[in-house]
Amino acid sequence: MSRINKTQLALLLALSFSQPLAFADAVTWEKYLKEGQSGLAAGSLDKAIESYRKALDEAKSSGLEPKFVAVSINDLAMALVKAGKSDEAESLFKEAIALKERSYGAEDESLVATLGNLGQLYKAAKRYQDARLAYQRAVTIIEKGSDKDVKLIPLVNALAGISIETGELDDAALRLRRVIELARASGDNAALSIAQNNLALVLRKQGKAEEAEALYKDVLAKSDSGNGVRGEDKDLNKAAALNNLARLHREKGEFDQAKPLLLEAYNLLAGRAADEPATVIVTLDNLATVSKELGDYNDAVKYYREALKLQAGVKGLSPESKADIDAVRMTNLALALLSSGDTTESEKLFKDTISTLEAQYGKTSLKLAPALANLGELYRQSEKYDQAEPLLKQAFDIRQAGDAKDPKLADAANDLAILYKEMGREKDSTDYFEKSLAVRENAPDSAELATALNNLARSYREQGAYDKAESLYKRALAIREKVFGADDASVAAVLRNYAKLLKLMGKPADARNLNVRASAIEAKQGQ
Repeated sequence: MSRINKTQLALLLALSFSQPLAFADAVTWEKYLKEGQSGLAAGSLDKAIESYRKALDEAKSSGLEPKFVAVSINDLAMALVKAGKSDEAESLFKEAIALKERSYGAEDESLVATLGNLGQLYKAAKRYQDARLAYQRAVTIIEKGSDKDVKLIPLVNALAGISIETGELDDAALRLRRVIELARASGDNAALSIAQNNLALVLRKQGKAEEAEALYKDVLAKSDSGNGVRGEDKDLNKAAALNNLARLHREKGEFDQAKPLLLEAYNLLAGRAADEPATVIVTLDNLATVSKELGDYNDAVKYYREALKLQAGVKGLSPESKADIDAVRMTNLALALLSSGDTTESEKLFKDTISTLEAQYGKTSLKLAPALANLGELYRQSEKYDQAEPLLKQAFDIRQAGDAKDPKLADAANDLAILYKEMGREKDSTDYFEKSLAVRENAPDSAELATALNNLARSYREQGAYDKAESLYKRALAIREKVFGADDASVAAVLRNYAKLLKLMGKPADARNLNVRASAIEAKQGQ
């Protein structure tokens, strides 16, 4: 979901604030608590966790009130979440909940923050049912006081986010409409804009483009009029609406209308590049994508290059996440450069991508396969076959060691088949077309299966194995007719190939009939 506003932050972290105590035993506890907070602020998770553990021990041994023990438990759990120690964090959140239930009752509002934090932990782990139960219990507690309480906003928003992730779009829309009502009633313009953006996203997924567009435009209109979000959130919410409205235009093929919106979003956010690079990168990626769709590869290169540069300033990533994201950034730029005709820098970037992933995951990781295939394909297109072969073979071997039904294994086999064909190694080419087909057979009546059948049929035809080729052409033709319809251009392509085979088999009349039918389809397509 979208950014957390001040109301949400207050709810989720309410337990993290020190409270003045009336007894001397709390002095040491407060000292450890502040040390933990300082450790977090300095980015030293180990120091923070150690201090929070001491604070918790001190709170328990000093006999402090349950609410102060709960503060220590919560702060330690939150630090453990940041450190990736979710199992221990989960146990601590449950301990805090049990303590509050014993001390204040099962419906006390002090439970809300911890339930929200526990729900957040479950949601991040994709334990959606557990997350729903935690968030819904928090909602129920608040609603006993008032069903209009502003503290409901982040909780209902989180429930909507779960529904989006699980594909329950009707439920997500219903919850987001409630968030909009709550935000309007409370005057929380930041929450209102976020909820409108999120509801528009759901509506777009439901195919309700007009209603989604109206919501995006409403967010923009409020922002421009000064009646929307004020302060630092204003530009962020407006940029989000611009990005989303641009996406709607892209989905309708209106790329020329999308790009100006993205440029406006970028201009709003550019000043944040030093402090919040990740925020700007999203818009740069979108700008680059639209530029590619418009055929403006120089602009695509410019925006991808800027995104790669800004990525270096993104802090707090795990080594795995950093390697993955850096690889994506380098690959995006390399592919754009390749489209613009620059093979030299593309080659270097592909090599850097491979080195980055190898360093993090080793030479046999599945994550390495796409990078190997990209560089291998560059060499193949440049007719550097001796350099292409080991890369494409390594990519195939990596995928073969994994899921035997993975469609990407079929792609890897097909890449090698094409390479060997260009090298004149017909037997090797046929072998890999056969391997590709074997994987595609796991998806009967698919477009991809038809293509694999057509490729292998052509290989058999060119080697004189006419009977084998004919059976494959017949299957490919039947599948494409079923999937695309009898008058689709892809059907005409199979008819042409099949006609060539029939001519070689000494059946000129049958070949002529297929060519006549193909010509009729092509004529319809040209209308």
